[in-house]
Amino acid sequence: MMSKLRAAILSLAVTSGPAFAESNFSYTFVSLDYSIFSEEVDNVDDDFEGDGINIKAAFNVMPNLALFAGYGSSSGEVSGNGNTLRLEGDTVQIGAVLHAPANETVDVYGGYIRSKYNVDIKFNGTKEDDESANGNTIIAGLRAWASEKLELGASIDRTTYTNDSDSSTEFTVSGDFYLDKKLSVGASYSFDSDGNSINIGATKYF
Repeated sequence: MMSKLRAAILSLAVTSGPAFAESNFSYTFVSLDYSIFSEEVDNVDDDFEGDGINIKAAFNVMPNLALFAGYGSSSGEVSGNGNTLRLEGDTVQIGAVLHAPANETVDVYGGYIRSKYNVDIKFNGTKEDDESANGNTIIAGLRAWASEKLELGASIDRTTYTNDSDSSTEFTVSGDFYLDKKLSVGASYSFDSDGNSINIGATKYF
């Protein structure tokens, strides 16, 4: 259960960022988003709920290869049987994505993400422990122009954790509206077998 909670509050949504002719989209950007999430917990009526902030940056180092890094900070809690469990943590990520156009309006991408998670565990307001873990994620997705200013996206990612045998598969759909050619605002919805999250944010392209 703890691994699933860590994943829920600390994962960075990699949706409408990086993902062999010239691509239809920019993969050099900086983005900032706010997320809210909810996760089911075994043997507890209430869900584990919380929020967080994520910042990401990417740079297209070759025509079809982008490198990126991200940092996220989040917290959440769940109450049951007269007790409250609270988790506060942060995540650092680095990764690489290959991207290519499928046609004139659609790009496909796939890549690898390495994550480092750090979590403080509090029980009824008192810090009980802290934990850290590493995650390895394989991601695949697409970005598509629905109109001149509207980008739609979808992705699937599979994450395994090096400190135990736990893993998760997450699906994401997203939409971004371009205020101009270099600035967009958008939202995404992600879900797995135990929970879901909603992200809203802005991205500056270069």
